[in-house]
Amino acid sequence: MKHRKKIIVTAIFLLPFIFGFVKSTVFPERHPYEWNYDAQVLGMPVIPEDNPMTIEGVALGRLLFYDSLLSVNQNQSCGSCHLQQYSFSDGKKLSIGTFGDTLERNAISLVNLAWTKYFFWDGRVKHLEDLIKEPLFNKKEMAETESSLLDKLKKHPYYPILFRNAFQRDEITIKEVSYAISQFLRTIVAKPIHLPDSVLNIPPNGVSEQEYTMQNLTAPTTRGTYFRFALMCGSCHNNAAYSFDDGLATNMVNNQNQLMKIPSLVNISYTAPYMHDGRFNTIEEVFTHYSQHIDSLLIKNPQLNISKKYGDIELKNLINEYDMKYGYQFFKFLSDPNILTNKAFSNPFYEYNFSWENYISK
Repeated sequence: MKHRKKIIVTAIFLLPFIFGFVKSTVFPERHPYEWNYDAQVLGMPVIPEDNPMTIEGVALGRLLFYDSLLSVNQNQSCGSCHLQQYSFSDGKKLSIGTFGDTLERNAISLVNLAWTKYFFWDGRVKHLEDLIKEPLFNKKEMAETESSLLDKLKKHPYYPILFRNAFQRDEITIKEVSYAISQFLRTIVAKPIHLPDSVLNIPPNGVSEQEYTMQNLTAPTTRGTYFRFALMCGSCHNNAAYSFDDGLATNMVNNQNQLMKIPSLVNISYTAPYMHDGRFNTIEEVFTHYSQHIDSLLIKNPQLNISKKYGDIELKNLINEYDMKYGYQFFKFLSDPNILTNKAFSNPFYEYNFSWENYISK
């Protein structure tokens, strides 16, 4: 009898440890993130097998993206240089770091990164997850260290729970930080661009496509602007996002032999100033630059070529005064203003009813 009581007492004593062990090894269920994109237009997004999109991961990534806790002095977040109102660029010629340092590059838009193969202006990074660490630990940008950042996250009253929910593990590492932010960034997707019939090459009955092209190639119209843009710029900005999938090119700025990423033109109306160093304030200035260098661009960028579909069209500057004055009207067709206001992409800390508990219970 005494032996039985001893067993019962021992079992009762061990219950807290048993349940504590169960609690620490049973993780909450993760839920796949369902996002809307047109695969027929954009193709399939690039998502690493070891970082699947989940509701929990995206929610955590959004918090981290906008949290100034990630900078060493807690003055700056990722969202400080990538503002939603500017289609996730920042409206500055050159970005400013957490200590007020002027950086070397213009903040590039973060729209449609799930279909991007080259990151940073010089294309030095090939995977989004690898990109995240660079601004975090760059001494002029957010200036954190891995140990300091992880210490802050582990001591935070809510982040350990959110990381646990998102990645089903108790340990927080930089890998999870990068993976969560990457998940959120991949959700920032613009609607597919569908140009109106008023600018497309839809010839009237009895007129061939080639004839219609030549009739409109010099016309002072928005359709004419599109035709000229397609012939002069379309070899580089050649995919559904009006960027370039398969490589880098020189933009004839500074070192003419330095290859740069060809950015998407989606929402270009909201992302001035332009170029990697922000030297051009308007689309007109960009047009002027490229019209002056079209011959050199053909030599430096071997992928450039004029399609023979419409016959032998000499590669030369086709941009005219109409484009300079009214070209911005065409680029409005490449816009998705929803990016600027979509609450799913917005700063959660500015929400009227923000609370950490709301995110833990999601």
